[in-house]
Amino acid sequence: MCMLSGLPIQLNGVNLWSDSQNVLNWIHLPPKKGNQFIVNRVAQIKSLVPQAQWNHIAGTSDPADSASRGISPNSLLNHSLWWSGPQWLSSNEPFSPSLIETFVIEPEFDCECVASQFIRWHFIPPYSPHFGGIWEAAVKKTKNHLLRACKAAVLNFEVLSILLCQVEACLNSRPLVPVSSDPNDVRALTPLLEIPYSSRRRSPVDF
Repeated sequence: MCMLSGLPIQLNGVNLWSDSQNVLNWIHLPPKKGNQFIVNRVAQIKSLVPQAQWNHIAGTSDPADSASRGISPNSLLNHSLWWSGPQWLSSNEPFSPSLIETFVIEPEFDCECVASQFIRWHFIPPYSPHFGGIWEAAVKKTKNHLLRACKAAVLNFEVLSILLCQVEACLNSRPLVPVSSDPNDVRALTPLLEIPYSSRRRSPVDF
């Protein structure tokens, strides 16, 4: 809004784009309908740009996604999408991504549909990532490492945080499958491979 108010020209309209269809649905919801936190944020957005026309843009055409998806500084220098935006933005043709029509399902309608279709839910706790055998095994391994490392020692918050980080690195470095007998295959499949390289902690154990 500071940029809009500082322009020495009169604007006939404001067009805004978002790659999130959820956000666009929230903006088009009736006032005071939905989660209170979302209602407050949407009201603030509408008060800043009351006459804005909202449209949907694909993530591949969104310049903000270029940085979030990971791009090197050298590639960023010649990245036209980052500096100039999508090609249609500077084109003389009256073309721009339009709002994708979506339907907001109300919770009451969802419950009625489930009841009318006689849908029954069957939960399988052992296969849940936060409940069952897998989760309990991870907790047991963490407690085992903590007991062997500190035993009966009383640790402050900083030392305990460092110890937990080391335990996390140790657990994430454990192989997920049996290690190959091939002497040339020295790299094991571990959870650490799914962590971004910049966020990895050095593994205290070599397999």
